[in-house]
Amino acid sequence: MTRREQYAEFQKCLFKLLRYAWARDIIVKGVEWWRSWEKAAEYAAKGVGIKNSKHCYSLAVDLYVVGKTGKEVLIAKTPEEKERYRVLGVYWESLGMTWGGNFRTRYDPFHFEYGGKPA
Repeated sequence: MTRREQYAEFQKCLFKLLRYAWARDIIVKGVEWWRSWEKAAEYAAKGVGIKNSKHCYSLAVDLYVVGKTGKEVLIAKTPEEKERYRVLGVYWESLGMTWGGNFRTRYDPFHFEYGGKPA
């Protein structure tokens, strides 16, 4: 699959996810879709990311669930907040994509990425 085809597949799945969220009254805010290699290295040094992030390929996006008060839910603390991310993550993975809430090394429920290796 070419990079262009990967972009198309990722975007198609992202639009499906947004529609899915909207239908369940889960409002999200897109925060970071593209990340420079320098920023990825900086995040890796701080232990909050990896150097070879799919954000650098525009094949990942961070989405914050917007709470009832209009504020982003930056840290899913309550069971209700965690459940909203989990619902989105389960659906995202059903599309063949990868959700950061199931990362082995770090819980990152805001992270939604392409399921394959970048071309």
